Amino acid sequence: MTAASANPPPTRAALERAADALRNGRLVILPTETVYGVFASGRSAEGLTALGAAHPEDGPRALPATWHAESTSAILDRLRISAPLHRRLVARLSPGPVRFVVVKTADEATAIRRALGVDAGVIDAPTDGGAEFWARVPDHPITQSVLAQAATVAIAARLSALGLGDGRTLPSDVAERADALGLAEWIDAGPTRLGKPSTTVRLTPDGSYLVTHPGVYDERYIQKRAERTILFVCTGNTCRSPMAEAIARDVVAKGRSPIPTRVISAGTSAMPGAFMSAEAKTALEEMGIDPGRHRSRLLSRELLAEAELIFGMTVAHARAVAASDDAAAGRVQTLDPDGSDVQDPIGGPIEEYRQTARRLRDLIERRLASLDTPTPGDGSTQSAQPSQGAR
Repeated sequence: MTAASANPPPTRAALERAADALRNGRLVILPTETVYGVFASGRSAEGLTALGAAHPEDGPRALPATWHAESTSAILDRLRISAPLHRRLVARLSPGPVRFVVVKTADEATAIRRALGVDAGVIDAPTDGGAEFWARVPDHPITQSVLAQAATVAIAARLSALGLGDGRTLPSDVAERADALGLAEWIDAGPTRLGKPSTTVRLTPDGSYLVTHPGVYDERYIQKRAERTILFVCTGNTCRSPMAEAIARDVVAKGRSPIPTRVISAGTSAMPGAFMSAEAKTALEEMGIDPGRHRSRLLSRELLAEAELIFGMTVAHARAVAASDDAAAGRVQTLDPDGSDVQDPIGGPIEEYRQTARRLRDLIERRLASLDTPTPGDGSTQSAQPSQGAR
């Protein structure tokens, strides 16, 4: 039985010993970004028995417990998470202090348990017609390393729930109590970074979510991480990009995208406060789209920082964005996936505005449909790649 101190950092040998002990059914104390946990292998009858034995009789039950996965992709793939919003939440909140509750049918639950090699009730609880699985990815390099090496389904109970101090630090008498608790290894990395419980997010069968237990993150923060902001860019922000903004807002409002989406627009040479052109407004209204009360905005670093995706009306606009902000270069491309420009109708007849509006609608619907289609292995929705002109 050994322990590694936080200063100096644990050696490779200490991490290997912890991983080996965990894999072979022994209990291990590891740090996370929230609190310390007593870890066991969910595949090991010996480990499950030891975890249950270590649990106080008058405390909360040891099982089911949260699966502490080694990576985001492990949760997405092994729990078969397919809904676009669910994949986005897991990808944007993992690793981190968020426990996901994933609801599955009885048949799905059976297949997941079989693939993971765990029995019912280890990382899931029964529901009407199925089961809900509990999982998260701890954001601590030491624990991530141990979990990756252990290559098992690691579960954990809070250190404090087992009567071992406040959970944020290891108790001074851990060595003396180790034998009685069945501890094989423990790694002391000092006080945990957050010292608060994880937030619980339930991924509901209809593709949405609920924050059931706020912890480190409150509901507002989760909502912000779920939301996607799209920025449309043209030159003056009076014709093309505000039309695109209004059209995209209409598409989103009609429920054609499962991802909460906020849309904004700006111009590379805009005069702030200018109205949308009368022809652009008319073209939108004829399509049954509310043009809103648009006022032009000059493109800024602040707007670029807000945007997850940036669509330029032309190759020149995409290049201007990339040249103005290195951080935005990887998030900008032309609205047309083929890289063709959306020509400026300014000064032309109303029919040119109508044609532009129809083309913008088609391109935006294509873009949103593409964004909401998971890319195999990426763990989220597709992200924009720089267009040829933006590189």
